[in-house]
Amino acid sequence: MLTVYKASAGSGKTFQLVVEYLKIILSNPYNYKHILAVTFTNKATNEMKSRILEQLHLLAIEKDSPYIEPLQKDNNYTEQFIRQRAKEVLKNILHDYNRFSINTIDSFTQKVIKAFNRELGISPNFTVELDNDILLQEAADRLLARINDDKDLLKWLRDFSKEKIEANRSQRIDDDIKNLGKELFKESFQVFFPDEGESVYNRENLNEFGKELRQIKRHFESTLKSKGENAVAAMEGLNLGPADFSGGASRSIGSFFVKLANGLLPNFTQTVRNCAEDIEKWSSKSSKRRDEILAAAETRLQPMLTDIVQYFDTNWARYNTALAALSQLRMLGILTDLKVEIQKIQQEKGALQLSDSNLLLSKIIGQSDSPFVYEKIGNYYKHFMLDEFQDTSGLQWKNFRPLLENSLAEGNANLIVGDVKQSIYRWRNSDWSILAEQLDAQFSPEQKQDFTLEKNWRSDKNIITFNNAIFGELKTAFEDYLIGSLENREAYIQKFDHIYSSYQQEAGKTKGEATGLTQINFLPKDDFEENATEQLVEQVKYLQDQGIKAKDIAILIRKNKEGGPIIEAFLAAAKIDENKKYNLSVLSNESLFLHASKAVLFVINTIELLIDPENKITQATLLHLWQSWLKPGLKTMGIPVHSNNGQSLLDFNDYSDWHLQPGFDEEFASELTGKLEQVKRKVMLTSLDETITHICSLFGLFNFESELPFLQTLIDKAGELKISLSNDLSNLLYWWNEKGSNTSVNVNEEVSSIRLMTVHKSKGLEFKAVLLPYLDWKTSWSGTTAPLLWCKPQSEPFNKFPLLPIQVGKHMETSEFAPMYFEEKMNYYIDTLNLVYVAFTRAASVLIANCPMPKESKNNSGSGKPIHYLLHKALTNQSKQEEFADCFNEEQDCFEFGKIDLQQKDDDDQKAILIKQYNFNDISDKISLRLNGDDFLIENEQQHSVKNTGKIIHDILSEIVLADDANAACLQALHDGKVSKAEFDEIQESLRNNLQLPEVKKWFDGSYEVLNERDLLTSDKLLRPDRIMFSGDEAIVVDYKTGERQDKYLYQVKEYAKVLQNTGFKKVTGFLWYLHTGELEKVCDLN
Repeated sequence: MLTVYKASAGSGKTFQLVVEYLKIILSNPYNYKHILAVTFTNKATNEMKSRILEQLHLLAIEKDSPYIEPLQKDNNYTEQFIRQRAKEVLKNILHDYNRFSINTIDSFTQKVIKAFNRELGISPNFTVELDNDILLQEAADRLLARINDDKDLLKWLRDFSKEKIEANRSQRIDDDIKNLGKELFKESFQVFFPDEGESVYNRENLNEFGKELRQIKRHFESTLKSKGENAVAAMEGLNLGPADFSGGASRSIGSFFVKLANGLLPNFTQTVRNCAEDIEKWSSKSSKRRDEILAAAETRLQPMLTDIVQYFDTNWARYNTALAALSQLRMLGILTDLKVEIQKIQQEKGALQLSDSNLLLSKIIGQSDSPFVYEKIGNYYKHFMLDEFQDTSGLQWKNFRPLLENSLAEGNANLIVGDVKQSIYRWRNSDWSILAEQLDAQFSPEQKQDFTLEKNWRSDKNIITFNNAIFGELKTAFEDYLIGSLENREAYIQKFDHIYSSYQQEAGKTKGEATGLTQINFLPKDDFEENATEQLVEQVKYLQDQGIKAKDIAILIRKNKEGGPIIEAFLAAAKIDENKKYNLSVLSNESLFLHASKAVLFVINTIELLIDPENKITQATLLHLWQSWLKPGLKTMGIPVHSNNGQSLLDFNDYSDWHLQPGFDEEFASELTGKLEQVKRKVMLTSLDETITHICSLFGLFNFESELPFLQTLIDKAGELKISLSNDLSNLLYWWNEKGSNTSVNVNEEVSSIRLMTVHKSKGLEFKAVLLPYLDWKTSWSGTTAPLLWCKPQSEPFNKFPLLPIQVGKHMETSEFAPMYFEEKMNYYIDTLNLVYVAFTRAASVLIANCPMPKESKNNSGSGKPIHYLLHKALTNQSKQEEFADCFNEEQDCFEFGKIDLQQKDDDDQKAILIKQYNFNDISDKISLRLNGDDFLIENEQQHSVKNTGKIIHDILSEIVLADDANAACLQALHDGKVSKAEFDEIQESLRNNLQLPEVKKWFDGSYEVLNERDLLTSDKLLRPDRIMFSGDEAIVVDYKTGERQDKYLYQVKEYAKVLQNTGFKKVTGFLWYLHTGELEKVCDLN
């Protein structure tokens, strides 16, 4: 039997799912191997797994559990049997956890595809790619790069560009390619797109199709023009002009004929149609030539007009269909090419787009028996439990249906849970009609039973009462003001009634008096967003005064971009003294975007300079971050910074006359060039994530606690990119510019801050208080927000292609695609009301919304009514009910129902544990390519790297000319991350002791001119001694060593000395200096 639960918001569906799961596994302790429970998010998966294991544990250890009573229902299980069986099942699951199958639908899909990788011809080590945008960009770039070799493609794009110029449209062809490319990942097109064989969407076919479409267009326009010319000729032959007819020179039937004759396409208004039917309409009663005009109309002109109207009505839909098809024709011509490029990139990277997974799985399921599928994946599933079923796509259901039908045929129990009212992901291929309509058609009453979970356990009684009333009124408002304007309105209203047939809920929590507050405010339309934001801050403060904690308050918005003004307003409010007692910190995706981190921006600008070292804007940005933030921050922490302490040569406050001041290059070189040279040396052979880690370490960015989560996220993303995209700095920057800057940092959910998120993100969550600051959502698309529909044409010549992409617009109403247009409008209305339903039902105790005050228009029906207009109408009607009689104030700008249950105030403490430090072990010296011969490590008794310490001293000495330089060089090594604070004193002491050696002392007192690490060029090779000192015709050459004594070192120094002698020095002395022991060995003395 297939059991379907219709679970409205807060109705305890997770509880019910766990009950049904436990029933199956308690009947047989090994049944967990044969149950596949599918949810749609990782969070829901983890919640369900945790709930099942938690309840099994409570049952097993004899603790109270709310599941005992429902588990005893409909069977004869004793409590002791349930607890004993729970102990057995829990043990089995924990010892065989891999078969405890509670997955997201995507993870199950990947599991099956991996099992069938050979049959599908894909790599067994494929990676799943979630990011379609970057893939599309790369494919579009490759496609455009082909135009030099593909003359056919070049001509096609040239013609496309010409058409765009003629139509006065944007010339960004690459944007058009990407926008259409996004359609490739939509199921509505994927199922029709052939993977093998030649596509019908090739340029040759489309060229012919385009000619036919343009012929339809030309024929329609030229025929009307010809008929108009004939009518004008007849009119002039009768000595009549446009001004003689009713309506005057500009609005008469005569002017209509003139416009047609001039090749224009005038509106076929009701006035025109009245003239075609009624002779009396041709002339005004006051006209002196009335009889003459009516006679001319009856004999000549009206038959001509009737013919024109009939021709127009007969061919208008065909003409509009041709225009709609033509608008996307050029893009269709490169669709196949784009698909090929995408497939090449996927093969090169061994990647599989997540959006392609369901299509691949459909091939497996469609061509295999269920037992064979189970054999390949290693699990035989007898029971299926599908959660959030309203979000299932057509392909996903196509894949699960045969498995579920096989289970039903074997007499097994299966479960589906969903709520059409919470379907808000249609843009991600979800299809609510499967739950609302298809299940009834696909399964008989003997196979399927439906239940509705009617109680709401989430919300307070007043919130439930309000939602019950408002969605009844909103349903009526949608039917009256929106759906009523559609063709076939009765069928659509019937569908709408069916979807919203079970919105009424009972309160699950019945003890105590009715509590819960709903407040809907209607603010002046002028400056609505600004006023609503100000109100929002006050509303949050009011809620905290009532004892509601910051973390229990959620601000829900429609689009991410609306979050910016809210964050700014709360940041500003938090600085005001009178608000110090409130917690006004806001946690949101936008506040946690990577681009909000100065440390991340510093890293990105450093990488940009590695790629383009001469870019002055990047140099200026980096220097500004260094001087205004990083350097002062390090100094405040007591971390020494060896750099120029001069004033900044940048003024970022005056944007009107921004320029680099004289001396900028010198300032940049003094402050940052040395550091950047070190970065170059470090990252030359490292991966993306290692590069970022090195930059952070060298510049001391890991010292800033607040920046660590951002830096860790950037490092993690870089690690992913080196596998999914490429291990290349340029591609890292491309990712950053395209979408990386808007990547969010994941945070602990216990952080005590106000939550700010989109309504889509809030689905499945609940909050004590929900605020909707900008409830002014549109119920229909407009302009660039109009979707692209893949329409199935019916008539010739349009049906030469299985699907045609049509940009939604009013012109579709009078085309062959009208049914699809009205269907899309209806679906959009449902999406909008569902979005309101999801938003309103997140609230447990308080629901507050701010809307603009709606304005009445002459036409009170039609598709353009926004949600706040419909909500005001609904609330006006609702206030006529006795229970809500006093809720709307006299001005009708505030509707308030219920009251807040005052909460006990306590400290809103921060429970999260913050990262305090970032431990980074630089192993680049251990694993990088050997650039010199003595790069290995020697361990002493304490297992410390002796050579590494010596090598650090070696590097420090290369920066020292005089003994006085030693302290600054050591500080620089500390800041560069070469030494830790703990090692700093030890190394400084070692260096001081070495410099105090009697022979060494005079080398660093200024007696000699010094060359550190300079090349000596011989006839056959390049030599590089560590230090050369000379005075007059005497020279000393020294080589630093950090390992054990070896004879080859003696040979090296002797060679250096001979070369120097050959350059003209009369006396050359050579030394080996063992830094870790402080020994000095004289090697040679050449005279």
